Amino acid sequence: PMLMFDAENEEYGVRGSPTLVINGAQLNSARSPAAFLATICGAFNEAPAECDEKLSAENPSSGFGYKATAATTPSADAAQCG
Repeated sequence: PMLMFDAENEEYGVRGSPTLVINGAQLNSARSPAAFLATICGAFNEAPAECDEKLSAENPSSGFGYKATAATTPSADAAQCG
């Protein structure tokens, strides 16, 4: 069966993540939170106040997000998947 977003993926030629489509146009952006915010906010004629937020300019590692650090590594008592 076709998933809900498969039609849009085909329509816009989406082949990977992240892909941004805003107002029917596929946009290119760097992968940092700050770059995504700037790309999204650039699509507004009058950007909302949230566009003034200061976000990290650090790009995530390839794969599934940021690399673990001491601050992000789960403790022994944290919930985990097996």
